[in-house]
Amino acid sequence: MGSRAANGSAPDWSTALSATTAEHISLRGYDLAQLIGTVPFPAVVHLLYTGELPDAATARLIDAVMVASIDHGAGAPSVLAARTAISGGATLQAGAAAGLLTLGEHHGAAVDAARDVLESVLDTVVAGSGSGFGLPGEAHGARPTPREQAAADKAGHRYPTLVHEQTGTAKQAVVDGGAAVDAAGAGDETSTAPPDRPTAVAAPDLAAAADGVVAAVRAEGRRIAGFGHRQHREQDPRLDRLFGLAREAGVPGWHLAAAEAIEGALGRSVGRPVPINIDGATAAVLGEVGFPRDLGNALFIAARLAGVLAHANEERQTMSPMRRIDPVRHAYAGPDPRELP
Repeated sequence: MGSRAANGSAPDWSTALSATTAEHISLRGYDLAQLIGTVPFPAVVHLLYTGELPDAATARLIDAVMVASIDHGAGAPSVLAARTAISGGATLQAGAAAGLLTLGEHHGAAVDAARDVLESVLDTVVAGSGSGFGLPGEAHGARPTPREQAAADKAGHRYPTLVHEQTGTAKQAVVDGGAAVDAAGAGDETSTAPPDRPTAVAAPDLAAAADGVVAAVRAEGRRIAGFGHRQHREQDPRLDRLFGLAREAGVPGWHLAAAEAIEGALGRSVGRPVPINIDGATAAVLGEVGFPRDLGNALFIAARLAGVLAHANEERQTMSPMRRIDPVRHAYAGPDPRELP
């Protein structure tokens, strides 16, 4: 289907994402007409970004991350920029573009940088363990992806395991085809991960690795992406729900534990809480499902665009043009708190 250009001539370039003809549209080989009404939007985003449809557990986590990222109030820089553009007479799409241009290191587009910090801690743990538990073709001591972990379990290999301090039990649950796979490789319909947070790993201690990474980054005068929030100074209200869903899905737990270890290390280093923010939480959850390391920001932006558009549209419909938009003096005037049906 992709051997000829749309006009029938030899192609100058190619794409692995999509193809169209007069009768057919496909995404990554799947008929778009079959995806419509069958596969939820976040799962199709996963398909476009990774090349494969996610299993049921991963799809739920992608959906959760996107919902968690959709909006954060009228005072967010992206919202203020969008509203300002609309106030000046810009179109809805131009207002949205103005909002998206504000996303960067300090606002919304720090997921990839946060993922790098998590990977640094986990690489330190694996390097320090001296396990050498490498699959064929892997670098010595490299950490496995979730699917590599499942394959290794079935083949009898073992990687360093997360140890749950309160229970003293080790878990290596991974998601494979929508079912949880325990360390023996047997399928189960529900997660076996305990509800308590994993707080330690087999040697070396994850906290020590986090302390080292935090010290190194702070010594260079750099901030640690994915941690700290100007409003949620103790804990982001989205965190427990996101991490809880991930653990219910039976993820390996490496990235979640690394994020919590860095949070603890930062608290020890600066003498006050520096909580995991939405960038760090997103990076951790995406790391657990093997999402591409350089596309975490893209997923956040895809979700936040919906919220920015909603604010831009409200500005267009309800506010006078050329107004002075105060970034702080605003109030919520929507429905009172309500429960889901």
